[in-house]
Amino acid sequence: MGKSKFKNIRLLIALALTVVCALGLFAACNGSLSPEPTLPGANLPLPGIDIVVPFPDDSVSTGDTRTSHSGLYKDADTLFNCDKNITFEVESLDILTTSNIYEYVRVTDKNGEDVPLAVEGYSAVFTLYKREGSYTPGETYKIYIVDGKEENVSFVGYDMVKEITFSIY
Repeated sequence: MGKSKFKNIRLLIALALTVVCALGLFAACNGSLSPEPTLPGANLPLPGIDIVVPFPDDSVSTGDTRTSHSGLYKDADTLFNCDKNITFEVESLDILTTSNIYEYVRVTDKNGEDVPLAVEGYSAVFTLYKREGSYTPGETYKIYIVDGKEENVSFVGYDMVKEITFSIY
């Protein structure tokens, strides 16, 4: 009688482990047990389809909060809930300085007024930030590459993007 009790307990443990493994496999397959593999990026939007990604008020932009706009190439992106001290990196074939930055890149407020920029960097990658103070919480700004300078300047991390609209939390 003692051996059959242990045999039943071993069967019960084996059954429990099987169920746990099956649940783990189900979770690892993103809730799908279909035999078709899922390719990385298969759920990304296609060019020409508009996607708007809402964010809760307390979320913070991490750089992956972009929206795709119509057209073969994205010419604009939008960042939501950015830190008031947000900075942008640009790659440039030319040397960028605080005195010549407006020939290449500009930031404007909601009224279209230029926001003073400062530049850090001495080679191909430059960091741009608001020259004095920080951006105003609750406001929306636009940073863009000046017409005709697309060949010389590009935003780091934003392929084929000419302008970025960003809101401050």
